[in-house]
Amino acid sequence: MNNPFTLIVYTGGAAGMLVSALIDDTDIEFDKWHFEYRERIPLRSHWKHGLAEWQSGLNFDVMDEYYDMVIASRSSLASHFSRYHINRKHDFIMIDSSSPFAAEWCANRFAKNTAMSKSDDVFDKNTKIRINVEWKKHTDKIIVMEDILDGKLIDILKQWVHTPLNEELYQAWLKATV
Repeated sequence: MNNPFTLIVYTGGAAGMLVSALIDDTDIEFDKWHFEYRERIPLRSHWKHGLAEWQSGLNFDVMDEYYDMVIASRSSLASHFSRYHINRKHDFIMIDSSSPFAAEWCANRFAKNTAMSKSDDVFDKNTKIRINVEWKKHTDKIIVMEDILDGKLIDILKQWVHTPLNEELYQAWLKATV
């Protein structure tokens, strides 16, 4: 594939799959609330797909193989593995969910989409804020979560993505979500 590749780094519930789908909706399923890749494995749910090498921790060599495969065949990927991308100095767009409102909104959305215990650290808004502050040190491509919810995502993405964006999908997501 000759399209430029766009990596989206985000915390749970922060619409990373939406942003990825607007760039490349090749194998995306959308159920009016939640997105899933049909073929790509997002860099967030390796345990669902039998990649045992990742289960004991982040194996960057295994992740490199997968990442290389995705960038060769797709235009975007959503990922929670910031430590990997920062270590590998990947260029990425981050979704900033560090405001108290966004942290809470994303934590609640994430809770709806997972079977994880609500007491898990990933739901804690202070953890989300801390993570976002760290990520900002590694990219100047930042989408504020409130801008996504306010319908501004397409205009913001056009700063960095120069391929057609799926505006209809974004409008459907906004209607179903906001």
